[in-house]
Parts: sequence; structure tokens; C-alpha cells
Amino acid sequence: MDDIIVIGNDFKLIRTLVTRLNGVFSLNDLGDLDYFLGIEVTYHPDCSLTLTQSKYLRDLLTKTKRDEANPIAFPMVGGCKLSK
Repeated sequence: MDDIIVIGNDFKLIRTLVTRLNGVFSLNDLGDLDYFLGIEVTYHPDCSLTLTQSKYLRDLLTKTKRDEANPIAFPMVGGCKLSK
């Protein structure tokens, strides 16, 4: 199975493209995009989108049993000089 995302600002053109593709391939229109390849999509009233990987990171932390780890503000001391 292959996945495809069709986006644009001309809804009529998108519908035409999807209809033509469906004439050649068997398509399932899953509606608005929420999550794809580890990326969450959030829609905003001004028609902008926010793309995040929060869910992917939470799942990764759970998988590696790090979801209960204590968070810290900075993972490393700032201004630290590293040497060999």
C-alpha cells in the first residue's frame, strides 16, 4: 500500500485530480490529514497548519521506557568547554 497526500488552495482542482487518480488507481479518501509518517497536523482558523512530532516522540519514549524519566530544562550545562 502506498500513501499520498494531496494539498492545495483550489478545492475544485484537488477534487478533479483525486477523481482522475481514482479512475486509474483504487483510492481511499481518508479526509482531512491528522497524522502521517510520524507528523501530526493541526489546522488553524487562519488556514495555516502546524506540523509537530509530539506523538512520535511520546511513542518513542514509551517504547524505550523513558516516558517516566525526569525532565530537565537543559540537557547540558551552557557555556561548557569540551576537549578530547
